[in-house]
Amino acid sequence: MGKYMDRKAVGKCVKCGFRELEFSKTRCLVCKEKHRITENKRRRNLALSGICHCGKLVELGTNRCLECGVKNNEAKRKWRKSNPQYYILASRQQFINALNQYGGQSCKCCNESNIFFLTIDHINNNGAQHRKETGGVSGKNLAWWLKKNGYPSGFQVLCFNCNCGRARNDGVCPHHGEVKWL
Repeated sequence: MGKYMDRKAVGKCVKCGFRELEFSKTRCLVCKEKHRITENKRRRNLALSGICHCGKLVELGTNRCLECGVKNNEAKRKWRKSNPQYYILASRQQFINALNQYGGQSCKCCNESNIFFLTIDHINNNGAQHRKETGGVSGKNLAWWLKKNGYPSGFQVLCFNCNCGRARNDGVCPHHGEVKWL
């Protein structure tokens, strides 16, 4: 048998041969971390030169080829499906971060502070135009989009009632003006 199999058989790290292994692992934590660092560096250098880690040319604007991108997306989808609690918590935290960036966790119009009623509103009533330009970004995805784009201006925190009221009343919340749509 080779070095790899000999070390694995006695429960030692297959790379260094010194440290004990966790159950069903092949590398000790030290060697695993060293490998992760060198592999990340190798992939970063390949991506900078326009080559995917599999050796193919990368897609424009990404660091993976189309095939690896599809595999990665499928793996992410599978992971999210098997770990829904993480994705839900991450989405909620991102929404809270967006609320804090745009004035805090209360409605700018009526001071409603129940987070389940709060939304991110387009100040200029251009939400439909914004969704067309961004490929349908709305709801939970809007909070992620806002973070990715550096929390641009043009948004505010409103409760759902004030947000819908503005949409139906020519941009004026019914709390603050004449009701026009009746």
